Amino acid sequence: MFFSGVWDLLRSWTYMCLAIMASLGWMSIYFVQNNLYLYTEYALGNTEYFEIMLLVALFSCLLMVPVWYTVLRWRSKRQTMALGATWLVLTWAAMIFIPPRSILFAVLLAVMSGGGISVRPPRMSSAARFTQSSF
Repeated sequence: MFFSGVWDLLRSWTYMCLAIMASLGWMSIYFVQNNLYLYTEYALGNTEYFEIMLLVALFSCLLMVPVWYTVLRWRSKRQTMALGATWLVLTWAAMIFIPPRSILFAVLLAVMSGGGISVRPPRMSSAARFTQSSF
């Protein structure tokens, strides 16, 4: 009985999209957070900057939510999520080219990462509504 329920979930396209989207969303947050920490530890040489950069990233995430809501008025949900994912991928690519010992670029990266993270649904229930209305 348990395995038949698991099999039904795995065959559900909506559930699989929701599970993949939720997993990738959390992975993106951890990826940005870990890379910011590693950058502050090894490139800046001081882990005390990590808290500041994390607060900047969270504050920019908070400020970008109304911006993404405005974009959502003009574009579909899929296009808005794609724009946010592109923003986040560009942020990840920018992590490669940041010069060492540059606090200004690190803060700019924290601002950009907050903008990319803010587009993802914050809870599984909102992600479930997203997948149900999109597919």
